[in-house]
Amino acid sequence: MKTICLAALIVLFSFTAFAANDETPDKLDGNDLAMSCKEATQGFDAGYCLGVVEGVISTSKKVCNHSTITLGEAVTVVDKYLQDNPDKLSKRDAILVREALSKRYPCSLFK
Repeated sequence: MKTICLAALIVLFSFTAFAANDETPDKLDGNDLAMSCKEATQGFDAGYCLGVVEGVISTSKKVCNHSTITLGEAVTVVDKYLQDNPDKLSKRDAILVREALSKRYPCSLFK
C-alpha cells in the first residue's frame, strides 16, 4: 500500500512540475521590462524592473561607477533607452539593461 501511495505521489508531482503553459510563456524580454520600468508603475511590476536593474548594476563589468549610480537614476536611463530603441525589445531584459547602463556609465580602458 505504501508503494502504491508513493508511486501515485511521484506521478502527481511529476505532472505539476513539468506542466507547460503555452499561453503565457516566460519571456523575460524588453517588452515586459519596458512596461515595468515606466515611472507610474507600482507593485510587482516595479519590483521586477528594479530587481533587474539592481542586478545588472551589481554584477556587470561593463557598467562603471556602481557606488554612485542611484537606482532611480538607473531606471530612468533604462526606460529612456527602451523607449528610444523599440526595435531591440525582443532581446533579453538583462542584456538591454546592460546595454543602456554601459552606454550611460561606460568603463574606460585605462582604469
